Amino acid sequence: MPEDIWGEMNFAEAKEFQEINEAREADECAISYSECGFNMFGGYVPGRVTEVSENGGEANESVKELSEEIDSWIHQGETRSCAVACQTMIQNQTSETDKTEKELINRGHELNVYNNGTAPANEGAILRSYGYDVERTETASREELVEAANEGGTKVILHIDSIRTVYPHLPGEITPDHAVQLLHVEKTPEGEMAIINDPDQENGAGLVYPMEILMKAWNGDMTTVKKGEAV
Repeated sequence: MPEDIWGEMNFAEAKEFQEINEAREADECAISYSECGFNMFGGYVPGRVTEVSENGGEANESVKELSEEIDSWIHQGETRSCAVACQTMIQNQTSETDKTEKELINRGHELNVYNNGTAPANEGAILRSYGYDVERTETASREELVEAANEGGTKVILHIDSIRTVYPHLPGEITPDHAVQLLHVEKTPEGEMAIINDPDQENGAGLVYPMEILMKAWNGDMTTVKKGEAV
């Protein structure tokens, strides 16, 4: 970095710039992804993870898990089974089992926590019944979201407004109607980028959104999942 640029920055700006570069150097550009942006019709088109390097994965536990998490993506089998699909992905990411979404849907019916959809309060209830430690909050901050997403061993389900991931500048209140798994938040010189598995999209594995876009579709509803002793 040229010395004259340092002179134009205040201490906070210089510290943030240094942290970003140190993070990128530590990961050795571990995560590569395609471009994202608005299309000609005003809809937002996410990027997609194209490569996760092994060198970067060794330096960051969350990045190390990322490739396997992306590979575990499934497309939801029912119109409103997104939360069950997310739980299926998480179970397959964290155990030796190879569960199908149908198995977890049946489990959801048995527990009375799935009936053509999952109430927000029941997101994670199926995994809890298998011995996972599940915590829910409706008031998480952006900082808490990033911390959870980048903590190795912690899986995150977000309840979001699916329309606002495409049209983030719509007026009115956020109306969450969809569950996705947040895999990782990558700090880049362009800002923080969120990587998600979206079970509703035809090829929703490892989609990449700027955090500013995701924040316009999210109002603090977050479920975190960790393996319990019985898992």
